[in-house]
Amino acid sequence: MVHVSATATELRLDPSAVAPGDVYLVLEESAEDVDFVHRSADGGDPRSPPLPVTDGDIASSRRERTFQGAVLVGLSVGATGTSLGSAH
Repeated sequence: MVHVSATATELRLDPSAVAPGDVYLVLEESAEDVDFVHRSADGGDPRSPPLPVTDGDIASSRRERTFQGAVLVGLSVGATGTSLGSAH
């Protein structure tokens, strides 16, 4: 289980690293909306395994707001519960 909280300047994960496998995120009230980004070898195929984001990907996302193979998954907590969505 990973607790996700936010301040005005950062997103905190506790613990900050976990072993591969099923990971459960607990959104604290300070982190009502969280977007996760990973890279995909084939962004058009949802079965394509996630790949690590590189320093080059981060630099590209700062300039262009995206990078090649970027997959965005958003989590939000609302009055009706938790929703999970993705955008390519």
